[in-house]
Amino acid sequence: MITVGVLYLFDFYISLSNEFIFTIAFGLIIDDSIHIVSSFIHHKKTNLNNEEVLNYVRYTTGQAVIKTTIVVILCLLPLLLSQFKSVSQLSIITSVTAVFAIVFDLLYLPCDFK
Repeated sequence: MITVGVLYLFDFYISLSNEFIFTIAFGLIIDDSIHIVSSFIHHKKTNLNNEEVLNYVRYTTGQAVIKTTIVVILCLLPLLLSQFKSVSQLSIITSVTAVFAIVFDLLYLPCDFK
């Protein structure tokens, strides 16, 4: 929703093909969130308190999520130069969504575990 709001503010044209791209980008968000939640649940079984588990999850799983997101964004950057509008918009939508997903997954989502 944040991505749609930001794109709307910049007068980004939302088409049917862009809606399909949003579903793919939403899948990326869900995948990252599942990794973080799964890691938290797995490490919660140890005798550590919530704060220690969160720090460990941020350090291990968080770094992996950040690295994979950076790779996705870097791989999509050349698509920005495409003359085919749908392809360049795919790059914009997915990159913006990936950035918001990282912020949500690493800053907001762990607050629910406390």
